[in-house]
Amino acid sequence: YPDERNTILPTEVKIVLEKHLDPEVDPTETTRSVYGYYYPTLYYLDKDWAIANLGKIFRPFGDRLPMAAWRTYIGYASLWIPVVKFLKPLYEEAVSHLNKNDKAEETDNRLAEHLMVSYWRGDIGLEDKVLTEFYKNAPETVRAHAVWFLWRSIEEAKLQKSSEEWRRVKLLWQQRLKDVKTSRSDE
Repeated sequence: YPDERNTILPTEVKIVLEKHLDPEVDPTETTRSVYGYYYPTLYYLDKDWAIANLGKIFRPFGDRLPMAAWRTYIGYASLWIPVVKFLKPLYEEAVSHLNKNDKAEETDNRLAEHLMVSYWRGDIGLEDKVLTEFYKNAPETVRAHAVWFLWRSIEEAKLQKSSEEWRRVKLLWQQRLKDVKTSRSDE
């Protein structure tokens, strides 16, 4: 995907898309899931439309229809960095809801994967709020999944130990070890 402003959605298509975002017209989770799955594509095709309708698709976070869109986006949509950067407030909100679950869901693991890829690529930093809050709020099983996913990903990518990506991953692991040791000494 190029990172440029596109506006190629015809007006007729926009009207139909907006009609189905009205819960009085279309109250189904299935339809809202389609918006979540194709949100990166909609953003690519018409960034202005995607931005203008973000609230109708993903807000209020936690409600049935927006959560259907979010679960599908996080679980199945392509991870495209311009969209991830734009949706950063949603990622932060999702991270703040992690500790409200008694058990980890697949969506939580996929959120962890999105964050690990974003960190690995350098799109979020070690001290970035979304990452620090993730480690603060995520259940142990989700944090463990994040570490496993990152290890598996760098192994598959065959990163050179001299690469910038490897350096970032190493810094994250060192920080995590430090945080675990600190939390154990506080007990």
